[in-house]
Amino acid sequence: MPNDLFVVYGSATGNSEHIAKQIAQKIQALQTTDKTFNDVVLCAGNEAVKAHLPKWSENPTSVIIVTSTTGDGDPPENFSRLFRTLKRKTSTVDKICKSVDYAVLALGDTNYSKFCYIGEVTDKKLKECGGNRIMDIVKADEATGLEEAVGGFQDRVYGEFRKAAGGGEQESCEESQPPPAPESGETPTPPPAPPTSKSTNSPGVLELQKVCAELSLPDPLTYNPSSATSLQSLQASQPSSAFLNIQDKTTNPDQGSASSLNGYPLSLNSAAESGTVTSTSSRTHYTKEQPFTAPVTKARYLSGKESYPSGDRRVIEVCMELPEDFGYEYSPGDSVGVIVENSQESVDAVKGVVVGEEVEVEGEVIKKEKLLRERVNINGTLRRRELIGLSTSCSDPGEALALKFLGSKDGSPAYTKFVESNSLNLVYLLPLFPSLKPSLQAILDLFTTIPPRYYSVTTTPLQNVNAVSVAFSVVDYKMSLNGGARRLGHVTGHLEDICGMYLNPDPRFERLPLALRPKLPCPTVKIFPFPSKHFKLPADPSYPIVMVGPGTGVAPFMSFISHRKLSKKQSLHETEETCEGEWRGGFELEGEELAVGQGDVQGYRSSKEIGESHLFFGCRTKKDWIYEDEIKAFEKGGELTKAHVCFSREKGEGKYVQDLMRKENNAGKIRDLILKKNGYLYICGDAANMARDVIACLEEIFDVEGGVEGKKQVEKLKARGKILLDIWS
Repeated sequence: MPNDLFVVYGSATGNSEHIAKQIAQKIQALQTTDKTFNDVVLCAGNEAVKAHLPKWSENPTSVIIVTSTTGDGDPPENFSRLFRTLKRKTSTVDKICKSVDYAVLALGDTNYSKFCYIGEVTDKKLKECGGNRIMDIVKADEATGLEEAVGGFQDRVYGEFRKAAGGGEQESCEESQPPPAPESGETPTPPPAPPTSKSTNSPGVLELQKVCAELSLPDPLTYNPSSATSLQSLQASQPSSAFLNIQDKTTNPDQGSASSLNGYPLSLNSAAESGTVTSTSSRTHYTKEQPFTAPVTKARYLSGKESYPSGDRRVIEVCMELPEDFGYEYSPGDSVGVIVENSQESVDAVKGVVVGEEVEVEGEVIKKEKLLRERVNINGTLRRRELIGLSTSCSDPGEALALKFLGSKDGSPAYTKFVESNSLNLVYLLPLFPSLKPSLQAILDLFTTIPPRYYSVTTTPLQNVNAVSVAFSVVDYKMSLNGGARRLGHVTGHLEDICGMYLNPDPRFERLPLALRPKLPCPTVKIFPFPSKHFKLPADPSYPIVMVGPGTGVAPFMSFISHRKLSKKQSLHETEETCEGEWRGGFELEGEELAVGQGDVQGYRSSKEIGESHLFFGCRTKKDWIYEDEIKAFEKGGELTKAHVCFSREKGEGKYVQDLMRKENNAGKIRDLILKKNGYLYICGDAANMARDVIACLEEIFDVEGGVEGKKQVEKLKARGKILLDIWS
């Protein structure tokens, strides 16, 4: 009897879940003609532990793991339970995976020292727990592009599992399968008519032809899909209905279903994990599945206010109120996850084109308006897989061919310029390809759910335990397509809009006394805590710190410096209260009963002096210097030893932070603080350019110390947790 195949994912931002879903869909499509597996089951790692893992040691089972690594070596929240289970010594001794054939696809980012760490450890532990590795781990690097590694894994994995199951080698995910034969009495669906002409006046095709000419690529209308990778042909050739039969293997419906592969939100956590009140706690613990609706109580432009509403750079700080039950906890170095539904404008632009008014999801009928507004990521940059899938809904053969080309490996340079550089989403794709009329079911099958966005906290709970602030740049630019249409970020544009009452108050009300001003309701936003396990201040405040954060990368360091300042102040305050009385159970001592000298106070503090702190900050011009007043105040008050600031578009000693770091006095100081005084160095900001340049600079700085090659020294410091990164692509 065929065994079950489990496709198990660990996903923080949705990438791994999206890829796992894609793999499961392809294998399920092949199952129509080749019944290698009994059922194909998609679930998160935590759900696998609760519902399926006990059976893996008893019955022959096939498992595909797709997982990312979060932070600098942490498992995604929905994979953490499986990861911990595999690492237990008892799991190795008991061989809990002795009946498992497995393969692992690991997603990571080479800007981090622990590249694909969770996938690597999972692969190793599955083997130690008795599993049979059927193919070597595949690592996909987000820094250089996931597509090639992921596509190669998808093309191979089914054939490898089929071979392990004794089914031979003739089938694999690379081979496109014909649609299943119709049942008796059913009229077969005719295949799409062959294109009669590839010439077209489609605005999208014409724009793409220009891009291809600029890049010296062939005309997309001459593209031959039969030469594309077989995975892509399979995607384009299979009807969406072939992807809808994944079996739900959940044993306890009250704890959420595994998935029906329809892009609808998953409920994979137990009540305690998903944010409900438990018997051991009266607090609500907020998560992505159950966020807190936070009132926005303050907002201000940190820079760029004068440019509103043009496309120039604007940075905003937003303060949000936290629940009174202290169920939302955070500390410096953490981030806030923000969830924003699609705007009504975006929904209106799509719903008139999408065919169908409702769709059934796990037994519930969902109206088109609700689905497009709350669930489907229609504002996200289109992925190659989505473009290929959408091509089957074009009535114009030229448009269909152009979309297939954009999704192909051959069209990769065009995809970068046409799609990625414009952050082209479904909302803006539809006017470019007017014959594209996807069904509501196709949209549901192809697109992921709306992902949260994450922003570093700029405050510390020591300032106000009931509030948290974040800072962000408003995404605002003109596209090279659609007549230069203006694009605003899905989340940042929304936040700027709802905070208008604070950012651009009505001048008529500003002139009124506070008591007479109208009281408007606070705008709200859904948030949840996203803790960092590694990007934290050292527990001992005497250790020196070096902070590198250009632009909005300075945000977490405002939290760091504030926390150190207030920790010291709080320590002094508590010392004074303790030494003056109101202690030992409330008994108050007279002065002659206990003599307290300055030495006693210093000893009680146990507070070591705060170590040196250096901040390297850069931006375009002086007017873009965010938190300028606060940074100068920290420097004046001694909480910040030195702020090293540069401006890339003005004359000065250096254009970028790495230029300042290379200066001999600064380079010597960095070596002294990190290598000799056991300090910590933090890097926050852009991964694509800044982080790489700063790491290269550090390799130069450390190359002269102790005869150790700079690159090896940096890797050693990363491994020891002395160089810590919080970066984004």
